[in-house]
Amino acid sequence: MRRLIWTGVLSLAFFVALELWTYFSAFEDPTQHSSWRQLAAPASLLLGLVAYGCVLRIFYLRRMHPFTVALLVAPLVLLVALWSPWYSAPKSSWLLEVRKKERLVKVFHDGEEFATYPIALSSQSTGDKVFMGDGQTPAGRFRIVDKGPSHFHKWMGINYPTAEDAWRGRRDGLLMWAEFLYILMENRNGRIPYSSSAVGGAVGLHGGGSENDWTLGCVALENEDIDQFFDRVPLGTEVVIKDPARINFPISNADPLRLSASLRPYLYPTNRGRIDTDRRAPQRPKAETSSGRDPKP
Repeated sequence: MRRLIWTGVLSLAFFVALELWTYFSAFEDPTQHSSWRQLAAPASLLLGLVAYGCVLRIFYLRRMHPFTVALLVAPLVLLVALWSPWYSAPKSSWLLEVRKKERLVKVFHDGEEFATYPIALSSQSTGDKVFMGDGQTPAGRFRIVDKGPSHFHKWMGINYPTAEDAWRGRRDGLLMWAEFLYILMENRNGRIPYSSSAVGGAVGLHGGGSENDWTLGCVALENEDIDQFFDRVPLGTEVVIKDPARINFPISNADPLRLSASLRPYLYPTNRGRIDTDRRAPQRPKAETSSGRDPKP
């Protein structure tokens, strides 16, 4: 019994230490995806299972009261309940297609093109977003999960990081298991994903101008352009961001929303890092918060 207890205690201690190392080291050097970092996910998972197994074994050997065992199993039941989606994205007949290479955003309504607007991105926007502060605009399929006034006129936030991004971050040793599960649950329940992890976040569309590339990952439009569709496009609207470096499933002009909804689980599972600051030409505002919204007083 004593050996079992020590095994459980040591496994839990190593699990906590490894998770804390994953969290802090990811912020120190997120570009260093070494084999040691990639081993963190399976190693910490194994240690956590060993610790939990030891606890269950101790309870079994001591033949604890069933009510006590139920309390031990309660966290698993709670996790399953939180995992289950309580929210389904509202149906929308609108779709936004961002083309990074052409610096354009196409707005579709009922499968028909509504309008096309020029956009500004960051100066280094070729490629997918990998970690906080890399200045990239994420590529893939997203949803609008946040709307409101912004320091840059108006803001439409997307649900980055998605479940796919969370898994990549956990696999590469950039996220703890707690962060990974939290991002998954937020995405499954249609809320704004966790935005203070090493994979970054708080990405969306906003005003401020599209003359020159000036953001750190967001999509910027002219104020009068975003005004034309801001009130029309509801929460839950799909946003497809295309990047030449990443193959995206083509948009169907016939019914892009239905097609993407049926294939999303296989292509880009449904789904905000440090507060990034966008900077641009001196004649324009110099900084924004990560969400593009006015900072709280």
